Amino acid sequence: MMKHSNPMVKITNIHKVFGRENHVLRGIDLEINKGETVVILGASGSGKSTLLRCINFLEEPTAGTVEVDNIVVTAGINNKNRESQILDIRKRTGMCFQAFNLFPHMTVLENIIEGPITVLGQKKKQAILYAEELLD
Repeated sequence: MMKHSNPMVKITNIHKVFGRENHVLRGIDLEINKGETVVILGASGSGKSTLLRCINFLEEPTAGTVEVDNIVVTAGINNKNRESQILDIRKRTGMCFQAFNLFPHMTVLENIIEGPITVLGQKKKQAILYAEELLD
C-alpha cells in the first residue's frame, strides 16, 4: 500500500486488553486513504471487530492513537476536547458487523441513510445519493 501524506484513517500502536491477561490487539498500525477499500480478514476471535470498535471508540483502546480525518485521539489521555473529538470521529465513521445491529424492518439503503439523517441532519435525498454511491 502506498503511503499517503494525509490518510483518512490512521491508527498507531493500538493495544486492547480485556481484564488482566486477554491482550487482543498488540501494537496495530494501519493507514487507510480516502476512497480506499480495505478488508480486515482473520479467524473468529482474532480481534477484527475489536479493532473496528476501537477506531470509533465504541471500545476504548488500552493504548495507541486513532486519527480519523485529521481528528486525533490518544488512548488514556484526557483533555477538554476529548469527548467532542470522539463524537466527531463517530460522525465520520459508520460500521456494520455482518447483519448484526441492523434494523431488520428496514432495507439496506434505509439502514445506511438512518445515521446521516438522524445524527448529521442530512436531507433524505442527499443521504440516498451518497448511500447509492456506497452500494455501487
